[in-house]
Amino acid sequence: MRVLVLEGGGMRGVYTSGVLEAFGEARDGQGLFFPVVVACSAGACAAASYLAGQPRRNRTVYLDFLDATKLVSYRRLLAGGNVMDIDYLAYDVTLRLCPLDLDALRASRTLLQIGVTDWETGATRYLSNHQDDLVTALRATCALPFFYRGEILYQNRRYVDGGVSDPVPIAKAIDLGATEIVLVLTSSIERRGTKRPLVPLLDWLFPPSLAIRTALRDRHLRYRDAARLVDSPPSGVRVDVIRPSRPLPVKRTTTDRGLLEQGLDLGYADGLRFLERTGKIG
Repeated sequence: MRVLVLEGGGMRGVYTSGVLEAFGEARDGQGLFFPVVVACSAGACAAASYLAGQPRRNRTVYLDFLDATKLVSYRRLLAGGNVMDIDYLAYDVTLRLCPLDLDALRASRTLLQIGVTDWETGATRYLSNHQDDLVTALRATCALPFFYRGEILYQNRRYVDGGVSDPVPIAKAIDLGATEIVLVLTSSIERRGTKRPLVPLLDWLFPPSLAIRTALRDRHLRYRDAARLVDSPPSGVRVDVIRPSRPLPVKRTTTDRGLLEQGLDLGYADGLRFLERTGKIG
C-alpha cells in the first residue's frame, strides 16, 4: 500500500503545497492517488485541499490570505493574543474567503489521518476525514504551543498540534501497513534530531500542561526516530523522500508574499521532478 506522509512546519508547509500542486497534475490531471495520507499541522491543511480536488487552492490561500500579518503577528502576543491566528485560518479562510470543499474531502476515497496531540497525556491521536469534524481537526493540528496559546476541545478532550508528539509520522504509516511511503519534508530531519534547550526567559509562554512540556522537550527524539526509519525502513517497506532541492526561503513564520511564492514554486518543481523520476507523470 502506498502512503503519503506530510510533516508540518508552519509556513514552511507552502513547500508541501507546491509538491501537491504538481501531484494534482499527474495522470492527465486526475491526480496521483494514495489510499492513505498521514499528516499533521500545515501538512494536513495542504493534504485537505489536495484530497478535496483543489490542489491549487493552497497557492491562493498562502499568497492572498496568509501573507503580511493576516495569520502571523508577534504584536498580538504582546497584547495577550496568539502569534498565529488559527481561528482566522480555520473559519474565515477555510469556510468563507477561500472555501475548502469539505463534502468532497469527506467523500474522498483516500483516508486522511490528521495527527493531534492530547493536552493531558502528550499522546498522538489521529482524526479522520471520514469520521471526525474536519474544521476542528484542522484547528487542532495547527494549534502549535507558544504560537497558539490554547488548546482545541473535541469530544471532551483537549488537543494541540500533532507535530508536538509526532512531527514526521512515518511510523504511523508503517503501522497502517504501508509498503511504499512518499515522505515530503520541508527541512532536514537529521538536523532537527539535535536537542535544543528552551529559553528560560520564555518558559512562561509555554503551556502549563506537563505532558505537552515533556513532548516539546523530547521532540528532537521523535525526529531522530523518523530519520532512522527513513535511512533503515523495515523489510518490505520503501521510502521515497521529497525535500527542498535548494534552501527553502521560508521559515516557520515567514509572511513575505514573494518568499512564499518562491517556496510554492520550489515545491512544485521538486514535485514534478519526483513524478518524472518515478514515471508517475503521465
